[in-house]
Amino acid sequence: MGKVSKTLQAILMCSIFFAINLTLYSQQHQKMLIRVKPGQENDLNKLNDLDLDYATEGISEFLDVIVDEHQLEAIQKRGFQYDLLPSINKANLYDPEYHTYEETKQELDSLHLAYPDITSIHQVGVSQRYRIPIWAMKISDHADTDEDEFTVLYDGLHHAREPIGLASCMVLINYLLSNYGTDPNITAMVDNIEIWIIPIINTEGYKYLVDNDLSSPWWRKNQRDNNENNRFDPDVDGVDLNRNYDYKFTSGGSADFGSWIYRGPYPFSESEIAAKRDLAFRERFLCSLSYHSYGEVIYYMRGLENSTLPETPLLDGFASAVASRIKRLNRAGTYSYSGDLSSANMSYPWMFAVAGTYEILIETCTEFIPSGRIGLQVANDNLPGAMYLLEKTMAGPGIVGHVRDAITGKFIEAEVKIIEYDRASMTPRKSEAKYGRFNRFAAAGTYTLEVRAIGYKTKTISNVMVGQTGWTDVEIPMEWGPLVAFDALIIDDDATGFSKGNGDGIANINETIELSVKLKNIGGDVAENVSATLKSMHRKIPHQHRLSLSRSVSSAVQAADHCVEWL
Repeated sequence: MGKVSKTLQAILMCSIFFAINLTLYSQQHQKMLIRVKPGQENDLNKLNDLDLDYATEGISEFLDVIVDEHQLEAIQKRGFQYDLLPSINKANLYDPEYHTYEETKQELDSLHLAYPDITSIHQVGVSQRYRIPIWAMKISDHADTDEDEFTVLYDGLHHAREPIGLASCMVLINYLLSNYGTDPNITAMVDNIEIWIIPIINTEGYKYLVDNDLSSPWWRKNQRDNNENNRFDPDVDGVDLNRNYDYKFTSGGSADFGSWIYRGPYPFSESEIAAKRDLAFRERFLCSLSYHSYGEVIYYMRGLENSTLPETPLLDGFASAVASRIKRLNRAGTYSYSGDLSSANMSYPWMFAVAGTYEILIETCTEFIPSGRIGLQVANDNLPGAMYLLEKTMAGPGIVGHVRDAITGKFIEAEVKIIEYDRASMTPRKSEAKYGRFNRFAAAGTYTLEVRAIGYKTKTISNVMVGQTGWTDVEIPMEWGPLVAFDALIIDDDATGFSKGNGDGIANINETIELSVKLKNIGGDVAENVSATLKSMHRKIPHQHRLSLSRSVSSAVQAADHCVEWL
């Protein structure tokens, strides 16, 4: 080597050092799939603190986990045996039998052209970082119209490495469309249900996996720029979308943004999950199904806060019915099902506890990305389970109805409680705004409904009878009720009357001011004889002033003046 200036030499040394560190960092974070062999079932609890990315928690007696070298070392130190499972065959790259993001959109467009009367395509959101559209197909007899009907949701690909969910959604779409008009059962379902299907929720995560030919075969997250360096770093970027829901947010996933189960900086921080939330609140889905991989098992909520519910038998039956319809890949029986009592920040607990929807999560197949041929077989095997949601929606039993203004007939968004099913840990179920419609599965029996809406009197309806099948219709007219709201607080600090100030409309130090408190009626009826308490602090000694409303007016009512000395 010839003579090199000290400056150039320093630059070369820095470059070499930087390259070495990059290599070490990459090696340090290389992912691998292992199968853990626990000695005893309770031994699995010893892994809970490792922020593991579980491939499945339920194939036979094994536990499949994606780990880096540090996690693998920790698992070994805790006495677990494991086998290293083969990675996805990168020589085959991404099997073209699976749809890419672009091919999915093209097929949705083609199907809409072929079936324009019973399909519509909706952009329900965009991805977090690159704003890639999230597309949904709505299937219904008047797909362009928001009708007064039951609504059901299917979605796939919360996680990028799970394209069988996409395939399952597309198989369902094609099955419904091709049999409409010829199969009377399917025709009745499409005519009476608004069926929403989102094949790809994690659009940017899926594109990353496909566009890079599985160069990161276990990738599951989106591409949020966690370290804010304006480039994509797979070792540290991305959020696990199915850990970003706000129900029990800190109970699942990891707070470390380098983790592959990173839950995000705050609930619903990811636009993909906010899109599902907004659609769920708007459509008030009766039931839903979310496709994942893998494990051949169904997860669902059968209770809350570590306790079962009066609804638990219904939820168990719902999950069992779906699982019994889906054949295992080896044809040795059907899928298993596992209900949760403790909640986490995933879709199916949130959909049940907050959105009021029966959602099941199906872990399809025995690997993430099998060959396209096997993936399509698994998707077709899952079709009977998907169809059960529509069959159950048609058959019931349950309670359906509408809430409306008793005078004007206007539909109302209201809280509708089935008293026998209600629990404090649940967000109150609501009727949807456009038609005031509510619907909820219920076992055969007698129920009491309690309905609340702003500006209306609470209404209780007793002896609502539900049969073994079918839907019990309950129409609920709501009567106006009084409601008073705060309107304005006016400061009088001029030099007249009780006030002694500079008249700038601000409570300054050493001023004596007069406060005028304005209340207004916002209910359908007029509030009379309303009283309130105005509290102030004078050298840490509380003072209370009674405000009385004795006049009946429908706009604003002004209370008497009260003096507050500001020190």
